[in-house]
Amino acid sequence: MAEIWKYGEYSKTAGMFLYFLNIKFNHIAAYGFKIKNAYLRDHGNDKDYGCECVYVVLESMALSADEIGVLRVFEKKPEALKDSYKLGEDLVVVVKIPENLLEVLGYFRQGVYSKIGKDLAKEYFALFDPRYNVITKSPELKKTLEDLLGTELSKDAELADAPDPLREILRFNEEKFEKEKHLWKVKDVFKHQ
Repeated sequence: MAEIWKYGEYSKTAGMFLYFLNIKFNHIAAYGFKIKNAYLRDHGNDKDYGCECVYVVLESMALSADEIGVLRVFEKKPEALKDSYKLGEDLVVVVKIPENLLEVLGYFRQGVYSKIGKDLAKEYFALFDPRYNVITKSPELKKTLEDLLGTELSKDAELADAPDPLREILRFNEEKFEKEKHLWKVKDVFKHQ
């Protein structure tokens, strides 16, 4: 499918799922950090936090970046901050996904965006936002994709590809992925290698 989310180096986790967490990410700049990316797993970490976390990678923008201060941004959401650790010069913040979003996470990971629901789409994205149009299966977006692809999409077709584990897992490890592959909608995850 033609990819309508053009995030460049960013993952879909950073471009979509982080919004559902309601964390004031714009406040992290006050502590000398910016979001570098976000992931659904980190295969390179010795600790396994399970599949119910998001790994937010923060990049320091200043020599005097305040790690303790920036972690307070995450602590403002009850039980959100699971852990943090350094990865080179970056700070990785492990955010626990609240119980009420676990089903949304499953739909997101599987690429079944339409099951996320119109109410959540309206709450987090503007009507003209591609993410809103994917979640709500906008007829206009469907028509655009059909014209672009030169084929008719089925009535139940999702309007964006499922997240690619190679882009959504920090320090992807093929052996570790084999144990959790059932969580993803994967045709051939290794086609990009």
